[in-house]
Amino acid sequence: MKITPILLTLCLILPVSMFVKAGSGAGTVNQLLVGRNGHEVYVEIVGEISNFSCSESHPSGFNFGFSLSDHNAAKEMLAVLTAAQLSGKQVLIQGEGVCTSYDPRLESASYVILQTDS
Repeated sequence: MKITPILLTLCLILPVSMFVKAGSGAGTVNQLLVGRNGHEVYVEIVGEISNFSCSESHPSGFNFGFSLSDHNAAKEMLAVLTAAQLSGKQVLIQGEGVCTSYDPRLESASYVILQTDS
């Protein structure tokens, strides 16, 4: 039964490979924008961006986004990003490894961490 070890290997590797390609950004929040439909959030992080999943960069510098209408923690993430921008604190944004549905140049944000002073 060679199929069983192969299937087991694929089941272990595929979920991990999904997260390997997810992008992340660490730095300061330079720009925040809520789009004209009222639910699209655009975020520009100035700092280190790694493993960015989207093929093209946004002409206004935005690199991450999320929707206020379909992300469970969207309002909380927007509050953290706003606080970080106003205070100048660093944030870490972890992407989902896919581009947003409303703009293919933004990586969809999974969660946000407000960095503390070391």
